[in-house]
Amino acid sequence: MLGNLTASKDNVYAPAGTLFVRALQVYTSTTVATGANSFLIKKDISYLREYDAAETTTGTPKYYAMSGGAEGTGATSSGRLTIVPTPSSAFMYKIHYNARPVGLSSANTTTYLSLNFGNGLLYACLVEAFSYLKGPQDMLQLYEQKYQTEAQKFGGEQLGRRRRDDYTDGEPRIPVTSPAP
Repeated sequence: MLGNLTASKDNVYAPAGTLFVRALQVYTSTTVATGANSFLIKKDISYLREYDAAETTTGTPKYYAMSGGAEGTGATSSGRLTIVPTPSSAFMYKIHYNARPVGLSSANTTTYLSLNFGNGLLYACLVEAFSYLKGPQDMLQLYEQKYQTEAQKFGGEQLGRRRRDDYTDGEPRIPVTSPAP
């Protein structure tokens, strides 16, 4: 999430839905592309209060801490990030964070799994629904076997081709056979 810090204001809010903040980056120019940037160092709020006890120090921010909202509190809350020294101007900032993925709904009809693991989802649903179908046991075993096969293929794909950097030289340290696309 990109934004602008407000001069003489020592906090900013994480976006709604944030599970946890990974980093806070501050740019010292007006554009992200041309500006020098630095990652702020995460500290405890008590450290920030000792660093700037009078809360009057201004300059380029160096530290941040979560305050006024706990990290990992869920999809509806956003935590407050306190920054010291207090920004002396409207620096641009970027919050790097993890959020819970948006679930399936009538407005959102796809997810990463539905796009890349469709057959696996089908077989998982069939295994789960089989208790209501009251069908023969050999069909349950077939669905479970097909699900396990799809899960192994998907896992191999994630460990192999999709998670490896294809644009660098060299061999992977642990060779992983990826299924054919």
